[in-house]
Amino acid sequence: MNNIRARTRQVTLAAYSLIAVAVLAAVLAMLPAAPAMAQTPAVTITVAPTSLSEDAGATDITVTATLSGMRSTPTTVTLSLAGTANQGTDYSVVGTLPTITVPAQQTERSANVIVAPTNDTFWEGDETIVVDGSATGGLAVAGATLTLSDNETRPSIILYFDPLTPASYFAILEDSGTPTSFTLHAELVGGSTLEADTAITLSVDASSTAVLDTDYTGTLPAMEIGAGSTTGAATATFTPIDNSDRNMSRDIRIAGAAVDHLGNAFAVRSTPPKVSIVDDELPRVDVFQRALPLAAPVDLAFSPNDGWLSVSWEDVEADPPVSSYEFRYRELNTVTWTELSISVPATPTDDDGRTLTTLTGLSNYTVYEIEVAAKNSEGVGPYARTEAIPGPVYVAWANRVADGWAVQVRFSLTLDQNVTPATSRFL
Repeated sequence: MNNIRARTRQVTLAAYSLIAVAVLAAVLAMLPAAPAMAQTPAVTITVAPTSLSEDAGATDITVTATLSGMRSTPTTVTLSLAGTANQGTDYSVVGTLPTITVPAQQTERSANVIVAPTNDTFWEGDETIVVDGSATGGLAVAGATLTLSDNETRPSIILYFDPLTPASYFAILEDSGTPTSFTLHAELVGGSTLEADTAITLSVDASSTAVLDTDYTGTLPAMEIGAGSTTGAATATFTPIDNSDRNMSRDIRIAGAAVDHLGNAFAVRSTPPKVSIVDDELPRVDVFQRALPLAAPVDLAFSPNDGWLSVSWEDVEADPPVSSYEFRYRELNTVTWTELSISVPATPTDDDGRTLTTLTGLSNYTVYEIEVAAKNSEGVGPYARTEAIPGPVYVAWANRVADGWAVQVRFSLTLDQNVTPATSRFL
């Protein structure tokens, strides 16, 4: 009997234990989860200002290190610089880079860095200085970007054959069977030179009507514009393939694309130079009667004035007709052209009906190069060139009587760029 009672008590205690465990589990499930352990604070770097112009000069940059949470010990951030801008070439740091120490139980501290951008004459696009660093305690650091804004103008590129012909146009006869070489030129226009060698990738434009290995054979060369230069050149060679088809003339149109070492792309003139393969199954006159080649403007003349010049020239006759004149000028021995486009018919004209334009804001007694070329739907013709010197010119007339005769004496001035005012001489 005692054994039965003992076993009964054991069963009862086991049942109570199971019930207690189930109740405890239910209670624990209703309790809120314990907060996770705090993550190690990270460091974020910011800069002010966030951009500088290339010509800004030495500038104080405030660099701030911010912790994502407080720490019980000081945090030291050692700064470093990276980015697409090169230290020593594109900018310099005055003095040494500071370290930033955030005290214990605080989250932020700042320091100043003096950055001096290099005001060069190259176009290189905007560049970046990435202010980064490392922190004690193995904390992760997120850097900040300071942008150096380029103050030069982005140039574009034109392609043309040498010698320059209307629309950079050349022709080879289909039945010649002779490899023909053409010197292709690339020129930067409308902007500054480039900091590094820039490759130009040449290709046969999609508008070409000639088909490789059907109408001609040949390959396009590698080409580049060197650092600090405005031009580049390469030689392309094409061999026509003679056939018996009457397929008129076919054009090989050459296009180009350019990207510099920083990934900046440059626009290339939309009307590409071309080589025409002339079909020998048709009278050759049919090929050429459609065009009257563009010529350079003739009788390019100027009239000097105080701080300005008037420039005139004879109009060019062409087929297709001239739509405008490409006009550019610059001080002698300088790089950058100032470019104008003068529509046809031009207004104003001089007393003889010649095309006339006026250049203002010039420096007296300074030699200027002036170039003018005609343009039509086929392209731009060769340039006519002259040199001119603006400055005031005075002419005086006087009458005198000698031995009863009235004698007219004429005085004029000779411009001399090294003398102000110009000296006079007796005629």
